[in-house]
Amino acid sequence: MYEHLKNAGNVFDVFKHGVLMKAVESKPPLVYFESHCGFASYEKPELWESSWIKVQRESNCHCFLCDTNCNIHLSVLEACKEIGPYFTFFCADGFEVSDNYARQEVPPDLFFVDPPYKDDSDWKRVMDLTTTFNEVKAEWILWYPIFANGLTFKPEVPAIEMYWTTKENLHGCGMAICGDFDMNEIRNCLSFLQWCVSAKEVKIYD
Repeated sequence: MYEHLKNAGNVFDVFKHGVLMKAVESKPPLVYFESHCGFASYEKPELWESSWIKVQRESNCHCFLCDTNCNIHLSVLEACKEIGPYFTFFCADGFEVSDNYARQEVPPDLFFVDPPYKDDSDWKRVMDLTTTFNEVKAEWILWYPIFANGLTFKPEVPAIEMYWTTKENLHGCGMAICGDFDMNEIRNCLSFLQWCVSAKEVKIYD
């Protein structure tokens, strides 16, 4: 079981944000959609901002954000005071809203899917959503955990995975990347990112 609120700011998040920001840097979106946005910041020894704040600052895009926790809306509004009114928040199921927006005549430029993976249904819904994205030719990035028991997402698109030496069931994570991104630029940051998060291994799937 992976609980994001307990793990915000850990090595998995650093890897996730590092790869996401490199992709956004290579191709800045005008409209960005995040399926499970979380709070603007978390209680950590130092401020840990959510991915959507980093993406907005990098690309000056409009961000559509989903989460079923309506208290997060207050966190989004607070962030807007600092960086401007570039956000639309839906207190709704991120899988459903992502699917709806992907089917629009002009979908967002980039979908970032980052669900909590609380139960088996999340894995099926991830598969269904990425199938929709591929049908409508949307560009998307997905974060997924890698468990020692073999439970993980099996990407059929370019992906990067990092692994750590740990006795815990969660011992790695990956980013599946589907879109016209500069994969060479993303690969170029991996050695430094691996060093930053003390990962034992990196796997790249083209």
